[in-house]
Amino acid sequence: MRMEKGTHSKSAAGTTQKRVVLVGADSLAGTGAADDFIKSRIFTIRGVQVMLSSDLAALYEVEVKYLHRQVKRNANRFPPDFAFHLATDEVTALRCQNVTSKRGGDRYGLFAFTEQGVAMLSSVLKSERAAEVNVEIMRVFVAMRKALASVAPLLSRIDTIERRQIADQQRNEERFDTIFKAMDGGDDFISDAVKRGADAGVLPLSMLPAALFLLASVIAFSTGTSWGTFGILIPIAVAVCNKVDPSLNALVLSSILSGSVMGDHCSPISDTTILSSTGSQCRHIDHVRTQLPYALTVGAVSAIGYVVAGLTRSLAYGVSAAVTLAVSAVLLVVALLVLPRAFPMRREASVA
Repeated sequence: MRMEKGTHSKSAAGTTQKRVVLVGADSLAGTGAADDFIKSRIFTIRGVQVMLSSDLAALYEVEVKYLHRQVKRNANRFPPDFAFHLATDEVTALRCQNVTSKRGGDRYGLFAFTEQGVAMLSSVLKSERAAEVNVEIMRVFVAMRKALASVAPLLSRIDTIERRQIADQQRNEERFDTIFKAMDGGDDFISDAVKRGADAGVLPLSMLPAALFLLASVIAFSTGTSWGTFGILIPIAVAVCNKVDPSLNALVLSSILSGSVMGDHCSPISDTTILSSTGSQCRHIDHVRTQLPYALTVGAVSAIGYVVAGLTRSLAYGVSAAVTLAVSAVLLVVALLVLPRAFPMRREASVA
């Protein structure tokens, strides 16, 4: 097919205007200027590939209104899947993309022709030019279908990957929702566990302060921070006590505070211990090793004291405190008298 100079300018819309949607044109190997022009004038409208009546009129070298008149006279040959009239918003969108102009064929109303509609036009126009142009247009449509078919497996794989990603994202969101719900109801879960343990005799409520004292000591010793242990245990313990036995609140807070401080002060990774060893000008590990017996002795006495406080919490507050203090003092004195004899101190020769 030959195209003479000036053919493009005969289009009511102009041939140098930008297209709205170009499907596969850039990836196809053109067979000349005519094929390139045809590829550039194939758009996707309403989900199908079409050519506009203004562009077809330019290719057929006829006026747009003549082409429209022939289509209307043979309306039975152009069902909706062959040709359709563009709506106002579609014409406006095309105009915004410089595909059509107010001075061109769209003032008569634009038609969009599918591949089958373009093939039917040659029988309606009944001209040698229309037949010749339609041969080229059919070849371009076939080439575009082949190009799309060649990438169909890739598009299918991309679609599969996207579906998997969406499914994985949904599963992850469900998992996070489950975790957050469990965290929101964490106090209920722990409270139920404490109740079940108390009912089964595994952990009586009177032992809860002592248990939290030991737990706070372990956490503070492992993390090297008392304040971090406060932040971990206090919110949980207070919520649990409010639901299980509010009378334990004071004892529980006291046990967490004292256990956290004890674990922090004898932890080898605590800043307090490091500063102490630095200030005493001794090896850090020696400082930790020598202070552990004293800290553990006082910690054991304190744990027993919290057991006594838990058992006597039903008494008047002052009575319970006095009994606990007396028992703890006696135990501490006994420990100071017995332990040095049972474990005599070994003096190590200092190395100059």
